[in-house]
Amino acid sequence: NGLQISVGSSIIFIFLSSCTSDEISTDCLGEEIPDLICTEQMDLVCGCNGTSYVNPCYAQKAGVLRYRPQIMDEPTDICRPF
Repeated sequence: NGLQISVGSSIIFIFLSSCTSDEISTDCLGEEIPDLICTEQMDLVCGCNGTSYVNPCYAQKAGVLRYRPQIMDEPTDICRPF
């Protein structure tokens, strides 16, 4: 899936892509832990799967093995797969 742009005598190809669940690294997700009890303390994290979670416990409950802090007041801190 690409976008072709002609500029004078040059042609530029821009490839657009998005991550699918098949492309998320295998060390990102493990088994879910549905019985894990989490508090509602707000400590936002971004999971390696590109999903934001209320706190690290909820990420772990969802089976996310890697996550990073996410800053709510920072508009450029967008949660993307990593």
